[in-house]
Amino acid sequence: MMTVRAALDELFASGDCSVSDKVRISDLVQQCGLCDGLAEKLKEYTHPRAKLWNLAAELRMAATLSSHFGPLAAIALQVGESPDLLLRKLVCTVEVENKSNAHAFADVFSPDSQSLQAYALGGKPWQKAALQLHEVVKALPVEIQPWVEGCLVEPVWSGVDRDDKDALCGRLAEWLATELRKLPQDCRTTLCHQLARFDVSPLERPPGMILGAGQVSVSHIREHPRSSNAPRKGLTLEEWLAEAIRNKSGKHPTSRGTLHLVGLVVDEAYASDGVALARVLLGPLVFVEESSASGGGRHHRGIPQAGQSLLQAAVKRGREDLLLNLAQLDPGQSTPTQALFFEPTISERVDGILALYYTDELQLIPNPFSKQDIEPLCAAFPRQLKPFRVSSRVLSP
Repeated sequence: MMTVRAALDELFASGDCSVSDKVRISDLVQQCGLCDGLAEKLKEYTHPRAKLWNLAAELRMAATLSSHFGPLAAIALQVGESPDLLLRKLVCTVEVENKSNAHAFADVFSPDSQSLQAYALGGKPWQKAALQLHEVVKALPVEIQPWVEGCLVEPVWSGVDRDDKDALCGRLAEWLATELRKLPQDCRTTLCHQLARFDVSPLERPPGMILGAGQVSVSHIREHPRSSNAPRKGLTLEEWLAEAIRNKSGKHPTSRGTLHLVGLVVDEAYASDGVALARVLLGPLVFVEESSASGGGRHHRGIPQAGQSLLQAAVKRGREDLLLNLAQLDPGQSTPTQALFFEPTISERVDGILALYYTDELQLIPNPFSKQDIEPLCAAFPRQLKPFRVSSRVLSP
């Protein structure tokens, strides 16, 4: 049987792994030291660098759950046609999905040396522009401070939007490289473009450097969903999360545990308060003012017409507390919004969604319409936080 150390060495020798990749994976492997199946999981990912992000997501989820449940937690990493993780105590499987946001401006203007090497093999126009810019900067004794418009750094979540943002930043890099070549020696100036300005200061000698960017205007976050006939362009944060859940909910139907979760490892700051995921699964939370004099009111989520039968079945299973107090569903209020837990293909396939954010906080949203006994699952994670947000370290108020 291959040891973890041997599997790790083979993984690093098999592909184009940067130093940061190796440090990150090695640290996660150490945190997962008590998990079963670690060597087999590393061997499964002995492929090119692109898949290391998925491996890192699975290891992060395993390590966080080990910390959450304590050193005696029986957590296994699984391979092949099985869900990614098994929580033996709960007989619960977890299918993990990595959800990370791209940062186009940083990828073009502040890539590390390993990324630049990959760009040389990539051949995309924005990658060529990034290489060209860094060759110019490397040869000049200048320090460059970028100040950018919000549109360059605002988050986008579809492949089409990411390609557009990469192309936009690539064209800006081409412009900057051309302008830098025109500058006289020892010049202190500001280069202005409609999307950014660059403060240029002389250095004693090359190589030059590009500092981290400052933002000069607000970023716009797309919140309103597209119409059903709209192209994939303009994907919202909630649509991005919903796509991931739909894609993962049907995986490995014959090798699941008694309970089954979709686990999202979400490296997106705008999702880290947990509100977006709660809206995706349960619907939007509406505030109703009850007294104009006192300013008091209450929050609730409406029920789509097709979801009334699901609600009644859940009530018969004794889920009133979960439905009314935690999920804040109001049987007397209807809504046209079809949240994921009201979709049969989701409500019948998963018993909950477990999110791990870049803050290392966990968020469990149990499926109140699950036909399985989800009490052990709910008991395993504190539920007093709204919306179902827990931390493996400190409970937030």
